[in-house]
Amino acid sequence: MLSAHQPFERFPDVVRAAVREVGATAQVAGGTPAMCDGVTQGRPGMELSLFSRDVIAMSAGVALTHDAFDAGLMLGVCDKIVPGLFMGALAFGHLPVVFAPAGPMPSGIP
Repeated sequence: MLSAHQPFERFPDVVRAAVREVGATAQVAGGTPAMCDGVTQGRPGMELSLFSRDVIAMSAGVALTHDAFDAGLMLGVCDKIVPGLFMGALAFGHLPVVFAPAGPMPSGIP
């Protein structure tokens, strides 16, 4: 687990508890393989950066195709993970999806 992903260690329990309070249930389906450009910078692994985004998109898309969910909650951070999650959600756009960042991510909106 990368340091940027550290908040996710407790997020599943927080999500389950919040959903339980309103009388519903939540399944935490799992994660996606991800890499950190900051770790691979200047190394051969950096050549896989955009490929990793596509792998993230595919794994998110596959997870959303099980017809077992009413909606999706995407938790992400970093510049390849976030677009990968959105690409996967949009490829299988029959479910509403909410995105929550793991930490500070400026929106870019003035």
